[in-house]
Amino acid sequence: MPNTEPWGGALPPASPGPSTRPTASASTCPPSGRSPLLRPRTPSLGATVSPTGRRAQVRVLVATDGRIDPQEAADYAVPLAGDDPITVLTVVEIPRRLLQELRQVMGEPAEVQVDADVEYVEPPATEVETPRGWPGDDAMIARYLEDKRVEYTQPVVDALVARGATATGKVVEGEDAAKGILEEADRLDVGVVIVGAHGQGYWEGLLGSTGTKVVRRSARPVLVLKD
Repeated sequence: MPNTEPWGGALPPASPGPSTRPTASASTCPPSGRSPLLRPRTPSLGATVSPTGRRAQVRVLVATDGRIDPQEAADYAVPLAGDDPITVLTVVEIPRRLLQELRQVMGEPAEVQVDADVEYVEPPATEVETPRGWPGDDAMIARYLEDKRVEYTQPVVDALVARGATATGKVVEGEDAAKGILEEADRLDVGVVIVGAHGQGYWEGLLGSTGTKVVRRSARPVLVLKD
């Protein structure tokens, strides 16, 4: 059974020397003074060192519910990823029973009910004339997910790109955020998963719920950026 107790050794990017690229060091503190938590069995984050002494890059997945500090995430992700693209992921739950409320949030009439999963459908006849072309359920969900992708992941993507990295944001729908993160980590075959620890948020504090599950279930290194 893997050791699930994180440890508080700080792992900031070190200053690059003449023959090394930035690395994660276990003996120095990040500029912000915050200490990340890391699964202890893989302190090297799966990276290797070439004969020239240069640290090889690893594939990085940054998971966020919109509360992770974009600049701090970039501090760690960019040196680890090198030239590899970085994926910024968020997992959003959309219970189908909330579709009516979702329509109201999106500014569309709740009385318009459709079953077809096409982008635009004709609304049923009602006593009050309603505009034509309201989205169906799948289109409504896709629109909501895209809004959340931009809201939650774009600040991190922008911070990564500003550091010269290649990054993309992604959103997946799921009831279990930890499961969604781990499935995406497996699909991308990442070398490290970066998550944030904070008080309140969509995931109700990562270390209190989702973060604990990710650390316990993951067969890959998990870097927890602790506030």
